[in-house]
Amino acid sequence: METSAHSIARLAKAAHVPLFGRITLSAPPVLVTHLLTERLTRFRAEYPDIRLSLSAQAQRVSLSRREADVAVRFVRPNETGSVTRKIGTMAFGLYAHRSYAHLAAPERWEFIAWDQTFADTPAQSWLLDIAGGRPVVCELTYSSEHLIAVRAGVGVAALPCFIGERDRDLVRIEEGAPYFARDIWLVVHGDLQKTPAVRAVMDFVVAVVSDYPDLAVR
Repeated sequence: METSAHSIARLAKAAHVPLFGRITLSAPPVLVTHLLTERLTRFRAEYPDIRLSLSAQAQRVSLSRREADVAVRFVRPNETGSVTRKIGTMAFGLYAHRSYAHLAAPERWEFIAWDQTFADTPAQSWLLDIAGGRPVVCELTYSSEHLIAVRAGVGVAALPCFIGERDRDLVRIEEGAPYFARDIWLVVHGDLQKTPAVRAVMDFVVAVVSDYPDLAVR
């Protein structure tokens, strides 16, 4: 009965054709903080009557239960009834502050890792493999915190390239690190994908991601 109620609610929302209303967009914190929020002015200018509720969530959400209208994820969703599209690839690199004390001595690098929240993620495994026997000096939850720590000279961190490359105080240090990236998936429930307001939000996300060469589909 609950599933049926959610379905009826989605169809009712889809029937409201004009470009107005409240649309909930769920996306990983790194994309909300460093990508989508700073482009909200652009969205407001194009769609002044749509209230965009932008939710920074690392965990999966259920579109069929109306926990969000549109979602962006790093793992391809497989929820029944959803429509999924790959819209980008978020590459990572190793970064340090240009004045980092051990910049020229790789054997002395100290690393900034993710805490237990993301301890089992592919990004953490990639970073720890590179670190090898070198020390991890601190653990932080989100990439925005890693960026602050790197800028403070704490150590070396794995950052999305679209963040690291636009910060003039940081330098990318490869040391032969293998390529690593996360796919970016856009997902919407099939009942809502043609709703004009939902379509506007989806087009906005695709346009913002497309603006960054470091997020190009690969």
